[in-house]
Amino acid sequence: MVTICTRRAAVLALGALTMLSISKPAESAEEMMGRQAVENAWQGAGVAKSNVVSATARERSPGGKMPEPVVHARLTSCSGMLVVNLSKMCHVRGDYTTGNCRLPAVPAYP
Repeated sequence: MVTICTRRAAVLALGALTMLSISKPAESAEEMMGRQAVENAWQGAGVAKSNVVSATARERSPGGKMPEPVVHARLTSCSGMLVVNLSKMCHVRGDYTTGNCRLPAVPAYP
């Protein structure tokens, strides 16, 4: 069975990561994939959960293809966002920062 990553998975992942109150008895495979992908991206960027003020998930449809989740995280350490693009299989396609956010391991959007 192939599990597809959706905006819902990314939103639930954000809830787990930012400790928002989402009452779920157990994590589905889809939710776990989303959470792990976002956690790995934030960890790779050197961002602790405590540095995340808020986060949102949206969908983008590159070239009219199946929608893929995009996670925007506002950080306490800067004025801008850390953006993580996920594939439909919940793999990190890439990440970048916006505004005046600068992270050593992440490119800044021009």
